[in-house]
Amino acid sequence: MESLPDRPGSDRPSPPVARRGGKLQRMTEETRGIVQDLREWIDLRLDLAVREINDEIDDAASQAVFGVVLAILAFFTGLFGLTTLALGLGWALGQPFWGFLIVFGVLAIGSFVVATVAKRHPIVVETKLFRRLRGDRYRSDSEASSDEDEAAAGTDGDPSTKA
Repeated sequence: MESLPDRPGSDRPSPPVARRGGKLQRMTEETRGIVQDLREWIDLRLDLAVREINDEIDDAASQAVFGVVLAILAFFTGLFGLTTLALGLGWALGQPFWGFLIVFGVLAIGSFVVATVAKRHPIVVETKLFRRLRGDRYRSDSEASSDEDEAAAGTDGDPSTKA
């Protein structure tokens, strides 16, 4: 029984090809082949890195667009909701003006409360590390005066050196 001839891409190894030249020539050719393979591999890795970065940029841009669209929809939803509330209150009171005035007053009081609370309780928690990173130019007047008092007393903030 005869076997079929090998087709390209089959699993059987092809017979070794006789090369011309000596051992040094064969080593040189193999080294060139390895260097070429390495260059191709590096190029592929760079292409992969560029594609991954582009994917991350595309994802960030998509999220930003989604956030903007969501913010616009939320703004108009709130606007129409407040307008409906103002018209409903005005209708119940007999004049649309009163409904809008009441909604305006509630929003103004709410804004004042939020602004007052934000001044007393800042969102960013001040720590010593945070103040050092920001630098001395952002210190409050009370901090600067207490540091000057400590420097004048020669304590450098260390309670063990106080007399």
